[in-house]
Amino acid sequence: MTAAPHFPVVVKPSLEAALEDAVVLSWNELMSTSINGVVNVEYHTGPGHLLEYLKVWGSRERGYWSLICEYWKCSLWSHLPGISLEKGYQPGNFSRRLEDLMQREDTFNKSQLRNGSVRIYPPTENERTAAESRTETLIG
Repeated sequence: MTAAPHFPVVVKPSLEAALEDAVVLSWNELMSTSINGVVNVEYHTGPGHLLEYLKVWGSRERGYWSLICEYWKCSLWSHLPGISLEKGYQPGNFSRRLEDLMQREDTFNKSQLRNGSVRIYPPTENERTAAESRTETLIG
């Protein structure tokens, strides 16, 4: 009897986890004036579960949200493709990470939902270290 070859199962990281890691690693850039706060990333997928857009919101005070940035894959009458940062935010590590994620969309396991969101709270040092390690592993 011949044993069947054993092939390792490759598990794709989730899109939600990758988005969370991008925010965790850029927390000080996104929420620089607040130790507390919350960042929420909402996204929409279209046919084939490909991303159409995502929006990043920040809240420094309970109940008040402000848009940090948007990323659109295609242009429509109201916007151009790519990232657009709101007033007060500059291109930096977060926008580069987000651009990289959007360019490697096939790398991630996306949920079957057409709409999703990820809520991120101020990270601990252990969470930052773990996010850095996962990001390095993903990039190679």
